[in-house]
Amino acid sequence: MRTSKLMTLSVLVAAGIGLTACSGSTGPQGETGPTGATGATGPVGPTGATGATGATGPTGPSGVFTDIELCAGCHNGGLAEKHAAKASDAVGVTITSIAVADGTTGPVNNVILKFKVAVNGVPDIGFNLKGQIAAAHNEDAFLLWVNTPQECPGTTSPAPNDFGPTWCRQKFTAAQYDFVNNGLGNYTATINYPAAINPTTPLVPNPFPAVPPAGMKFMVTLANAAGQYATAVASIGGTPSFNVVSDAACIACHGRHIWRGDNGGVAVPHDATNPQGMGACVFCHGTKGRAQPAVPGAGTGFMAMIHGIHNSENMPSQEYTYYWGSTPVGPFTIGFPSYMNNCRNCHDTTEGIAAAAAAAVNWQNCMSCHENFDGFTNTKAGGSLAFHQNYDLTTNCAQCHDGSLAPATIGPFHNGLLTERGGLLWDGADQSVILGEKVDMQITSVAVSDTTLQVTWTAKYADAVVDPCNAVATDGQPAFFRATANTSTGQTAGSFSILQGMAQGDDWVNAGRTGNQAPGQPYSTNLTGSNTTCSGNVATSNIPNQAYTVTGDKGVVALQGRAQVLFAGNGKVILVRSKDPTYEYALTDGAAATARRAIVDTAKCLNCHSGSLYQHGGNRIDNVNLCIVCHNPAANEGNNRQLFGVTAATAYDGKPGEAYDLRNMIHALHAGGETNMPYVVYRTRGIYFFGSQAALDGYIADRHWPNDPTQGVTCVNAEGATVTYYKVWGSIAQGNKPGVDAQGNCTTGAASTDGAWQIHNATIVDYPSGLNRCDACHASNWRPAAVDPTKGVAVTVDPGVAPFGNQLDDVLWGPTSASCMSCHQWGVPAVNFGWQIHAYGQSWVPTTFPDGRQTLIDAGSALPYP
Repeated sequence: MRTSKLMTLSVLVAAGIGLTACSGSTGPQGETGPTGATGATGPVGPTGATGATGATGPTGPSGVFTDIELCAGCHNGGLAEKHAAKASDAVGVTITSIAVADGTTGPVNNVILKFKVAVNGVPDIGFNLKGQIAAAHNEDAFLLWVNTPQECPGTTSPAPNDFGPTWCRQKFTAAQYDFVNNGLGNYTATINYPAAINPTTPLVPNPFPAVPPAGMKFMVTLANAAGQYATAVASIGGTPSFNVVSDAACIACHGRHIWRGDNGGVAVPHDATNPQGMGACVFCHGTKGRAQPAVPGAGTGFMAMIHGIHNSENMPSQEYTYYWGSTPVGPFTIGFPSYMNNCRNCHDTTEGIAAAAAAAVNWQNCMSCHENFDGFTNTKAGGSLAFHQNYDLTTNCAQCHDGSLAPATIGPFHNGLLTERGGLLWDGADQSVILGEKVDMQITSVAVSDTTLQVTWTAKYADAVVDPCNAVATDGQPAFFRATANTSTGQTAGSFSILQGMAQGDDWVNAGRTGNQAPGQPYSTNLTGSNTTCSGNVATSNIPNQAYTVTGDKGVVALQGRAQVLFAGNGKVILVRSKDPTYEYALTDGAAATARRAIVDTAKCLNCHSGSLYQHGGNRIDNVNLCIVCHNPAANEGNNRQLFGVTAATAYDGKPGEAYDLRNMIHALHAGGETNMPYVVYRTRGIYFFGSQAALDGYIADRHWPNDPTQGVTCVNAEGATVTYYKVWGSIAQGNKPGVDAQGNCTTGAASTDGAWQIHNATIVDYPSGLNRCDACHASNWRPAAVDPTKGVAVTVDPGVAPFGNQLDDVLWGPTSASCMSCHQWGVPAVNFGWQIHAYGQSWVPTTFPDGRQTLIDAGSALPYP
């Protein structure tokens, strides 16, 4: 630090007084008189020479920008509780046992049902009321499965909409059962079965069995003083006689409170029950009911209702409404997170998938998903099978669908269909998922030199070691990177690569990469026969040790690609969903490094996204640890906006760029339907909107989101989907405006003179559970807390200018604040502004730092972290 000295001159003036004497000798000197007054200060002399520059002192603190975020001080103590699911969303019931009393354990034929109740995983002793009394509504009942409606006890003729096998229900009153609270969340309900089936007179013409048979189902609901319900459902013998969908399949996506109600998103009870899967729902929504929503009372059977709601967006009308009596319910416009034609998503038991595949081709079954004949490729008007348009629900489909002329059951009817990413449907299940689960690829070591990373990796199939260099998929031996294309077998050319990422803190931000690439993205090396060899079923890949000018303590390599397996069902080779592995290594010697903190559990993602997780590219499969190598805190698509010539002022969302860091993307995307704050991403293959219908309407009205096909170019893309290209609003950069050939397919077109043209995709988000259900995605040992600033690094909200590998001009936001605000944002400007002011106050207004993220990591290292 340069310093200067101010030289001040003081002038002292001494006044002397001369005495003149008379003649004679001089006398002795007298005493000194008093000092006279100081004279006036003389003029200031010239400034002296500047002294030598002193040594530079330590850099002082730069204020809040180098402090740890302040969120932890107030919030860390209560974040877990604040994010706990509401009790009504979190009542869990676990069946302990169900048995028919034999006289020794209770009165003969009484049904004794034991179960546990927990709220947010904690045993709850407060359910001391009978649900039907608390709600003045009775749904307690038992069910008997019969082959035809006519067999139902007390039923003289089937209802007009009844068909096929169905459940027969008999309610029992509160007086016909008792329960005991055994403490620690344990309850025992005793149902007086003889009284329940015959309270006054016998049922005719078909009485229920005198002894509860195996497979008969019982449902009992208890309540607590707060109006929460715990519904226990169990079957004699443990397994119902007709089990097509497991409760676990419903809970996996919807959580414990499957019926969300219609009270502003707040969970409410449904007819004095808390259904947690098919077990409770079919007591009222039996399998009866034609899939014909226009008929009052129809469509309310479990199959028709669930198929119709979940596949509503794929139907010809792109919506589904059913009638409860004469009351319409809907419309539903649900985008299913996986593939509806993969029946195994919900029919996840052996019995369930077999039943789905064996279901008959008839109006009720088929139209529950397809709505009408416009829902099939070839039966649309003008299609090769358009004569089906003359058929309706009275048609006997079995006349043609007899298994010879045409498939008689659903499994063979769907066999051979492909999903969007090459999944093969067979016997009701996506074989790319089933066979992919048998492939186990692992990176086993990394050796480091100045110029090379030597990566070894292995593969197994059905637990047997296989050759990673195999080029032709055969029975029990998949093909990997060396696969060669073969049109007769369906095998395609192998496409494998290894990503190399670099950490700052504990995140792969890939800082200091040379060249002009997308922000935060790692290096990638394709695997070939030249850089990868195999010996003893171990592959060794020698890839460049790419230079990062900013390095942390460790790096990561990720193997991406899809194994190819010979499928016995049709003798074809298919691409399977083989989980891609990662390996974290020390930069010095390649030794295995401490694994990055566990935040998200891939298995939980797959609960909803089976066969569809991580769509783009097709070669990055089912592993969150791979996702975060690219979807990291530095990842931001602002470079694409700049490519199109779009600025924050002309962007649809008013931003210079959007972070596709995994937390920001997943939080914002999943919450967008409820918060009305959409998530908009600019890619070079399309502009994507995720949010609510209300937000989309606002973007169309106020933010220039295109909605007029006459202003676009509509065509069929390479994957067979109909898409519409529009000019990107505010774009000034030129590109190609696509064309359309005679068959309606998209072509390259001609150079545009009117800005950049891209497909615009709008997805309406309907998250199927509570947004505060962190356990739906996060690892079991993760708890909401402020982020350790030495591990979780700041998020890029504006990537600056090219080259984007230089992250020193990134505009950064604190990791805790970015995490919270990726969920806690709202489409109401005043509300959102209030949240942001609070977040900025406890963090900082997004800004740049002299050393980028390292400034913050260093500051965090010097401060205690709670």
